[in-house]
Amino acid sequence: MCTSRSKKPRSLPFTGRFTFTFFAGNWWICLHGWVPAFPVNPLWSISVKEQFYIAIPIIALCGRRFGVKTVSLVLIAVSYVAVVFYAMHPANGFSSQWTNSFVQFQFFAAGTLLSLHLKGRVVQWNPFLRLVAAMVSVSCCLVASIAFGVQVDTLHSTVVQAPIGWALVLAGTLLLFLSVLGLPPKRPGTILRIMFDRGVSCFIVDDASRTGRLDWQSMTTPTVLSA
Repeated sequence: MCTSRSKKPRSLPFTGRFTFTFFAGNWWICLHGWVPAFPVNPLWSISVKEQFYIAIPIIALCGRRFGVKTVSLVLIAVSYVAVVFYAMHPANGFSSQWTNSFVQFQFFAAGTLLSLHLKGRVVQWNPFLRLVAAMVSVSCCLVASIAFGVQVDTLHSTVVQAPIGWALVLAGTLLLFLSVLGLPPKRPGTILRIMFDRGVSCFIVDDASRTGRLDWQSMTTPTVLSA
């Protein structure tokens, strides 16, 4: 276990190891800040992903497509309520907004809705349109960061800026995903696939922005929910 083999195991108490082991490590970071023990910190994103992966099959089983769609729409609404709440209560230094499940679930929910809409289809964009979409997506994220204060765990957004900034990040994520969806696995430029997580989500993990490390093995073809 990474939580027991870190270079500074004593920096993470038993309760912290317990939460990371059972996929609630992001909430530990929300409450206590970043853990001074590599490689524990990046596991917050694993916690968020597993929370989604555990919940979505149950929702799909009980509610089918309608239930999944409804829950996804609710999660997006909840995400932006959380975003506005954080903007109304700014933190000095570390902000738990980035590791909060309810904020990050907007990406999973949007990816799920996109998957339901596509129904297994692949966008047939020409290379030029794909390039334009990729450039616009990067521009969205840059504008969100520079103009609207969406900056990982040191957020500086106002109540007006926050929802706009996060909406730009979400739009940029979807555009970047669509710009590479359907490309042959070995075509030059598909390195952008590393920006996307497994499953139906379009969830960007931004630990690389702090650590300088990229997970080159984490990409795969998106799964499509069926009725």
